[in-house]
Amino acid sequence: MFWGIGYSLKMEIGSGVLESNWMTPVPRLAVLAGRTLTSLVPTTLNCAGVRTASWLLFGFTANGSVTKVIRIAVPMLAGLFGVVFAGLARSSGDANTVVDVSNFLVAGLSGSGFPVTVLPRGLLEVSLALRTACGFDVVRSLILGIPPLLALGAAAAVLGGFMVVMLTLGWGLFCAVERLCRARGTLGIH
Repeated sequence: MFWGIGYSLKMEIGSGVLESNWMTPVPRLAVLAGRTLTSLVPTTLNCAGVRTASWLLFGFTANGSVTKVIRIAVPMLAGLFGVVFAGLARSSGDANTVVDVSNFLVAGLSGSGFPVTVLPRGLLEVSLALRTACGFDVVRSLILGIPPLLALGAAAAVLGGFMVVMLTLGWGLFCAVERLCRARGTLGIH
């Protein structure tokens, strides 16, 4: 679900339906968010399966509050760069490259697989500028019971504000890219 909006364009290109889907008289937000929201069910089932397998195979238990984790994860995921990357993927000749490179860089710098505190100082500063690092840190602390970098209330406020800003800026950028593609006559070309 991390890059669902940009990835949905990548999937439409691979399926050969980008042009026909993009030319339909459907609101652009519905086109962009549709595949992202439908990916929520398999992602949730995948996470539940991994948690169950970890418990069965290794005896791992996560004692944190699932409700608190969801309250942090929703603004973190909603405020991601998806709409921005959809605009970049839409305007680039190769959406695959935009999605794959951005996924690698942001996931690595956000600490999706490790605490960001293990990064060298220069990379740590870049990482802390990404709000996803804050979200991953709080989720990790809630599940594992380790101290977070920011207090829960401060992290929730930062992620909520970031969500509003990124969704607003992202949608504005996406609409500007779409207008540019229409003016150039490249809306149906990838």
